[in-house]
Amino acid sequence: MKTEPLSVPDLDPRELLDSVEDFDLVPKPPSAVIRSVLDQGRQMICWLPVAVGLGAVFYLALPFEPSIVSVVFGTFLMGLSGAACLRWGWQRLFPCLLGFTLLALASGFGDLAFQARSQPPMPVLPTHATVLTGRVQSLEILPPRNDDEDDGHRITLADAVFDTPVDAGMAPLRRTLHLRLRDDDDLLPEPGSTISLRAMLRPPPPPSWPGGRDLQREAWFSGLAGSGYALGPVSLSGAAVRVSWIESLRESVAFRTAAVLPDQTAAIAATLLAGEAGGIDQQTREAFSASGLAHLLAVAGLHLGLVMAAVIVTLRCGLASIEYVALRWPCRQIAAVCGLLAGAG
Repeated sequence: MKTEPLSVPDLDPRELLDSVEDFDLVPKPPSAVIRSVLDQGRQMICWLPVAVGLGAVFYLALPFEPSIVSVVFGTFLMGLSGAACLRWGWQRLFPCLLGFTLLALASGFGDLAFQARSQPPMPVLPTHATVLTGRVQSLEILPPRNDDEDDGHRITLADAVFDTPVDAGMAPLRRTLHLRLRDDDDLLPEPGSTISLRAMLRPPPPPSWPGGRDLQREAWFSGLAGSGYALGPVSLSGAAVRVSWIESLRESVAFRTAAVLPDQTAAIAATLLAGEAGGIDQQTREAFSASGLAHLLAVAGLHLGLVMAAVIVTLRCGLASIEYVALRWPCRQIAAVCGLLAGAG
């Protein structure tokens, strides 16, 4: 009787590892973790921005400023580890999740390190009243300080130059200044105009308590050099420079709402339509916070208005393109109702 030799099939190493995992020889994550991950399905992609944000938070949480060599090495190490997880575990769930997480952490860490080092240096502002000249970048409407006063105004001044003997011949500031104008000032400079005024300046203050809001860090990343208030009237000192059409549109929308609508109604409309939140007073903010709608006064409110506008314009144009519907249906009313429903949703 003749017997045939046994043949061993060729197995891929990944298939062999999967078969080993089936016999529970390799430890797996807890079943509750696996179940929660599988339940999310395609929504797992929404965790990528969270991982990018955690990478940025890790950079901000460091008690020291890392060197450029440390930043490059840390970013490269996390990115290489993520790429290795994706390369050798592409057909398995948790190695892929770990790889994408490491890549997102590396991108957030490296991006914030690059942004922190690419910002212009913080200048030393005069400690006494000084005359400065600069270009108006934007004009905001502020709520009145008292009930008997009118609305205030704040300008964002760019390319500022100090008119002092010490600063003679200085280059324009690479950062901007926030200046509150006098309430009795009749001249409201338009964005793009070059003005001169006497003002008192101060640098961004440190946190009021440990772990509080860090205005200095916000000013560093936003390109702000400091703030102050005008001590004298504003005077035009040069020809106007053309600003971006987006900024001009925002300013025109804000002033149009202030001219048509009353007080805080105009401030809320300007916040939702143009993102100009400076006109909302403390009482209105507290009312929104008590009702759970404070997020509408932040950037989310502007995004909500843009979403509603996109829905209205899309439906209006789509319905108008159909001849039967355009001649027989109230297209504008339908688009407006659908936009309101989208905003409510």
